[in-house]
Amino acid sequence: MANKEPLLLGVDGGATGIRCHEVRRTRADGQDAYQLGAAHAEMSYPRLNGFAPVDPAVQRRQLDDDQLKIDAIEARQADAWIETTATVIARVAEQCGAKQVRIGIGMPGIKSGDERGIVMINNGPRMPEFLASLTQRLQHEGIELDRPIRRIGDDGAYCGVGEAHAEGGLFRDIQNGYYIGGGTGLAECLLIDGNVVPMCGRHCSIPRAWELICPLGVTYEKLISAASMNAVYQSMANVPADAEQRFPERDAIDGDPVARSWLQMAATLWAHLVAQRLVHFCNESETKIRFDRVVIGQRAGQLFNDAQYCALFAEPIETTLAHIVKQQAKPQSMPGLLDYLDGDRLRDGLLVASNLRAAPAIGAAVDAMR
Repeated sequence: MANKEPLLLGVDGGATGIRCHEVRRTRADGQDAYQLGAAHAEMSYPRLNGFAPVDPAVQRRQLDDDQLKIDAIEARQADAWIETTATVIARVAEQCGAKQVRIGIGMPGIKSGDERGIVMINNGPRMPEFLASLTQRLQHEGIELDRPIRRIGDDGAYCGVGEAHAEGGLFRDIQNGYYIGGGTGLAECLLIDGNVVPMCGRHCSIPRAWELICPLGVTYEKLISAASMNAVYQSMANVPADAEQRFPERDAIDGDPVARSWLQMAATLWAHLVAQRLVHFCNESETKIRFDRVVIGQRAGQLFNDAQYCALFAEPIETTLAHIVKQQAKPQSMPGLLDYLDGDRLRDGLLVASNLRAAPAIGAAVDAMR
């Protein structure tokens, strides 16, 4: 590159695949900002026959006992994830004609103490030696790191870092916020006094949305991540496994009663999850927090922001959330919740959708520059 700076890459790992983006530093409103470059690549992880993620309760016990038990099939699945990650990085480097790169990477799951491995994960293999193995694979690809990859960041926190630093990010102009993104899974983070705060780590006292049980008896992630909303609908609608995928929002527009009913339920659960967070931080946390903004991101954010689905998804979330907050906001117990209301409605600007689909990749790149 002309300025001799290494190629800056942000890597966003999910439960089913991984994306890598070129990221560029810019200026916006007189401040440093970041935006995506043109180069990017993504791949799905290969799924090995016979592999199934270890039950989260079992993972948690092993983690607490400091005795991970990783069998051969889980180890091979981990190798496939790491190989796929190296491949997408190499493809973007090749698109840019670069050999030297600087990489930030975010992945789901709970990280090891040195933040270089993944020791608990909901939908994939545990990978306690992730960064050591990835660095070795990149060397085989001829990729030179201008500095070692410092850590595996939390994918939810990197969504918030992206929103705080990207041009047009929804955390740039506020002090306190909550981010909840719905894609393959659910990603969360906080903004407190202008600083992004992860909701992660083995000692985090707040149950994450991927392990928090909803009123229907399973985790929120298994019902209202974008992928789960689709999967549940396919099951409810009796769509054959080999049939073309159908989406509840599209069928609801066409008047399908099953699709409309399921979207209404999903909207109710989205409102219920957000309400739990508002109540917790208004009343139960050590430091009382009132959020300036709640950001819905990733695929769920796109759905929330799409005008054609507004009456089916966004409006039910807003109406239900306002109702729950009003019921909880008793003057004697939680008067602070009233700040979220304007009469019987949510106050304007409280619940907003992000169009920044690559927020976690941008956040990972920002972290790599620190």
